[in-house]
Amino acid sequence: MLFLDEPTSGLDAYAAMLLVDNVSRITKDRNLATLMTVHQPSWAMFTQLDRVILMAKGGVYYEGPPREAVTWFKGLGYDVPEGVNPADHFVSIAEDEGSEGSKERVKHLLDSWTEEKRQSTSSLLSRFGVSDKDADGTKAKKRSRQRYPTTAAKEFGILLTRWWWEQVSFFLSQSSG
Repeated sequence: MLFLDEPTSGLDAYAAMLLVDNVSRITKDRNLATLMTVHQPSWAMFTQLDRVILMAKGGVYYEGPPREAVTWFKGLGYDVPEGVNPADHFVSIAEDEGSEGSKERVKHLLDSWTEEKRQSTSSLLSRFGVSDKDADGTKAKKRSRQRYPTTAAKEFGILLTRWWWEQVSFFLSQSSG
């Protein structure tokens, strides 16, 4: 598996697109899975990706093929305004500026995706004769939501991994120069 943390940062749009094209070609040739964080991708770059995961507040509000995101968000009432990069639009609607309206919008996005996944999981389970009911026939209880979206241990692990890769990159740049 190949992990890339913001590989397009500092690149112009053309260079960033070339990088994504090359990474895509290399990973397909070598049968690798790639996980890449990208901030503010162009629509051309966004649609070049096989799958995207959009996150807010530690939760997923869309996961799937990039081109299907337009239909998903339109169904929720978040049409992409004419002349706006859809990728930018999908990120901007999930920004919590602190206002009550933005908090409700983010909650709506997260809840909608959670419900979509719950329904598709229930449908899949029922096709195989598995129920989401407990043994006594009552609906299985939802887990209560944590106070924070992720645990401190998970956040620490992410930061430690990022720090480690920065150290490796620094060491490699010093030893090659």
